[in-house]
Amino acid sequence: MYALSTRMFSIDRVSVPYSWNHTITYGPSKGKMPYLVQTLHASAISALYRPLEEMLEFAIHATIAKG
Repeated sequence: MYALSTRMFSIDRVSVPYSWNHTITYGPSKGKMPYLVQTLHASAISALYRPLEEMLEFAIHATIAKG
């Protein structure tokens, strides 16, 4: 599953656009998602800012359980 988000924020009254993508990968060995309502648990959250590229990268390990 993939999604792209775009937003704007302001710094000293100057609007700055930004965007990010969301990619969720399911392991084929786990089969199809069994529940229509699910709870997402996130852990191992990390972030890295690259000032030369003005880019923020982050990663999250997530598990999904019955909601």
